Amino acid sequence: MLSWFLPVQSESQLTYEIEIANNPEFSSATVYDNIAQLNAQLSGLNEGEYYWRVRSKTNSESSSYSTPANFKIGSVTSIEEDEELKLSYNLEQNYPNPFNPVTTIKYSIPEASFITIKVYDMLGREVKTLVNEEVNAGNHKLTWKGDNNYGQKVSSGTYLYRISAGNYNEVKKMVLLK
Repeated sequence: MLSWFLPVQSESQLTYEIEIANNPEFSSATVYDNIAQLNAQLSGLNEGEYYWRVRSKTNSESSSYSTPANFKIGSVTSIEEDEELKLSYNLEQNYPNPFNPVTTIKYSIPEASFITIKVYDMLGREVKTLVNEEVNAGNHKLTWKGDNNYGQKVSSGTYLYRISAGNYNEVKKMVLLK
């Protein structure tokens, strides 16, 4: 969509004319005429760089053209494809942190992998296994309810959580406050 503004108020009934070309000299320009509003939706343009300018018109006169501007039309990549291109191993900080009684942990893996995510106390003892399975590539999230492998609530304190996927390992801290 192209849009512009009117630099001064006019008492006259105005229409607008847009010129679009693939060069700044506007040779072989396409003209869109009798546009009644301050914007225009254009379609049918091929990939490439375009230059455009606009002028106002009354029944009897035309203004000079505006200063030219340019825009580019390129191929569209879907959001899903962009996310896949940027996807890498990542373990995010849990939220909320500190937490009570539940926290969320997000992680990303670029390819299907067998992963483990475990929670440890500050002495390095395993408290809870959150994930221990093959996981598809993508962005994932899980919650921890502040319990151990036996379903018992753990005490307030600082805990570590660790992801292991192939050669990737990362550890982060989280705090449970009661």
